[in-house]
Amino acid sequence: MTGDGGAAEIIVNDDPFSNIPLPGASRLPLTVTLCKIGGANEWIIDATADEEQCSTMRLTLSLSPSGRMCGLSKGGVGTINLQALDAIMAHAAALGVQLNKLLTNEVKRGRGELDEDGEAATEVKRPVAAGGAAAADGKGKGKGSNTASKKKNKQAMTD
Repeated sequence: MTGDGGAAEIIVNDDPFSNIPLPGASRLPLTVTLCKIGGANEWIIDATADEEQCSTMRLTLSLSPSGRMCGLSKGGVGTINLQALDAIMAHAAALGVQLNKLLTNEVKRGRGELDEDGEAATEVKRPVAAGGAAAADGKGKGKGSNTASKKKNKQAMTD
């Protein structure tokens, strides 16, 4: 879109609860970082900065939603034997699958596709406009999400 004088114009939506799904985001890899602390088989998952300072090495694995490894990065001066590396990669893959499921559910919940219990939302009612008129589509219910209003209402009740 161009503005005055032909310069590019960017329109920004300032509603923090509005989002546009990123196509293919459900297939993007997640990273799991493990830091070796102390003995040969002592690892910390997603270490704090202080814990990472005490580690001898760091492994960061990029994992697909199915747990398939698509990247590996090693940092630090420590070493690891191949058997231990296989075990750590298997553990990290299982963690990656769990994290991906949790993240996917949170994204769905934010879109109104899941309720607070993680169950599929069957029907989401839209708010009634001033004067008792139904929401924009005139039906008063539908597949749309009213997450922003729910979050604002919850915040108002806790204030």
